[in-house]
Amino acid sequence: MLTIVVIVPTHNRPEEALECVEALLDSGYAGLTVDMMDQSSDGQTEELLKKVDDRRLRYHHVDKPGKSRAINLAIEGSSSDIIAIMDDDCFVMRGWAEMVIEEFESDPELGVICGAVLPRHANEDAATIGVSVSQKRVLHVNRRNPYGYAAGANIAFRRALIARAGLYDENLGPGAIFKAVEDNEYFYRLLRSCERTLYTPQLICHHKQWRSWVEIQKRLDDYRIGNSAFIGKHLARGDAMPTWYYSKFLGRCLMEAISRRSRYQMRFFLSELRIMLPWTVRCFLWYRQLARVEATAALCK
Repeated sequence: MLTIVVIVPTHNRPEEALECVEALLDSGYAGLTVDMMDQSSDGQTEELLKKVDDRRLRYHHVDKPGKSRAINLAIEGSSSDIIAIMDDDCFVMRGWAEMVIEEFESDPELGVICGAVLPRHANEDAATIGVSVSQKRVLHVNRRNPYGYAAGANIAFRRALIARAGLYDENLGPGAIFKAVEDNEYFYRLLRSCERTLYTPQLICHHKQWRSWVEIQKRLDDYRIGNSAFIGKHLARGDAMPTWYYSKFLGRCLMEAISRRSRYQMRFFLSELRIMLPWTVRCFLWYRQLARVEATAALCK
């Protein structure tokens, strides 16, 4: 029987974290472990989660900030065959864990599974972000483009891929210097590390939508900075493919804005350029300097 660990980083969202945990544990799958990586500034989340009487839940308090750091600590502290990553404001349907395991058992060459991320709006004013609603099941062979494929809140992969993909970049993501896109950057490295990936709409995760449109705009700027770091990082290491994939995405955005005569889509395109161009250069130089520091440190050992 394959085992699976679901890693859920959380920060000051106790009710959402509890709902997420209860939904995961509701499957009853014996080979499941849920690692809650709590970076909250108060004790409310810990108080709620420690009332959950289920040995499959493991609670960890992480003192240092950074979502990617919390994920890496959980990966290093687990020995499960399958690793899944989920946001704390998400919840899954009953049977989710069993479906993940069935897909991996039915295809020994399968490396990564992504599922649908459907919005659940907390109120009328909430805008939508971070979803994946395609209803088409697709098995990809040698796909490398991470854009437009899946949302990072509902993803599982084999532990064996870590030897090739590495761990999450702790400079990316909430709480880190580059704020976001830790999931997309890691997804790119996962895609390079395996031949077969699957998107299945039957693997459903619901993502709470609670941000207002103003908050969404700020979050989109964070995504742009994180995406610049993703592109700049790989450019600094001699890999221009993320730049090419992003350029194709941006080209599609421009063509849609022109063909539909959409002011909103044109504003989106211009906002991407306004932030991405200077930040990509800045991040490229930052990662190149980081590589030099790491190389010097390695020589001094």
